[in-house]
Amino acid sequence: MAGLLDRLAELLQEARENRGLSLRSAAEQIGYSRSTLGRIEAGEVCRVDIAAAVLRWLGTPGPQDPKEVEHG
Repeated sequence: MAGLLDRLAELLQEARENRGLSLRSAAEQIGYSRSTLGRIEAGEVCRVDIAAAVLRWLGTPGPQDPKEVEHG
């Protein structure tokens, strides 16, 4: 799981910087707080719905609804 969180953190920060966005601006676009995105960029655990919103913002398909995620 840590590898996935690290990759999400890396992708978020990379995309945000490439788009010339502050953490606050990216957070407004994604729909979550600046502190939430800061925690993601720090590699901290986040809820599935937040990760899905970040993935959609990145242009990567993610679950539209947390219920779509299968728990193995």
